[in-house]
Amino acid sequence: SSEGECARAVFAVCARHDMTLVRIKDLVAGAVLLVLAIIVHIVARRIEARIPMGVDSGFFPEVASGLLGFLALVIILQAVLGRREVRGAGDGVEPELPRNLFRVAATCLLIVVYGLCVPRVGFVLATLAYLPLQFLLLSAAEDRNWPMFGVIAAVATGVIYVVFSFGFGLILPSGLL
Repeated sequence: SSEGECARAVFAVCARHDMTLVRIKDLVAGAVLLVLAIIVHIVARRIEARIPMGVDSGFFPEVASGLLGFLALVIILQAVLGRREVRGAGDGVEPELPRNLFRVAATCLLIVVYGLCVPRVGFVLATLAYLPLQFLLLSAAEDRNWPMFGVIAAVATGVIYVVFSFGFGLILPSGLL
């Protein structure tokens, strides 16, 4: 019927419009992140080392800004090439906005609490507590595996401690240990 064809044509135009809007948003977000990465890199290059150690104070912000810049370029490239699926555009999948906002807010709060705990209880204990909680927060209920979370947290904490302490020669907060 002509009404069915008309509805399909309208749906196709709307789907293309959504895709275009998403691509524009991605392009803008990628550009903003790229500018932010460049600014952070410039600021990091100006950081002077107070204590001469294996790695100076600006090293990690430089690495982070480089990674951010790379990811921003990936977002821009995806927006230009249109290589991103648009979830929820006509497929009946509604975004889980309230749950995602809760996860973002809870993650921010957890990071602040972790940052406050590290100097008091030490890097190792704070990280061993933080990582499983972060895994819990980000995993789906059916995928939660406490023993695995504990093993991953212990291994990650150990690797990070060894890399920073022995590899970079940095002193991590010892706290209670």
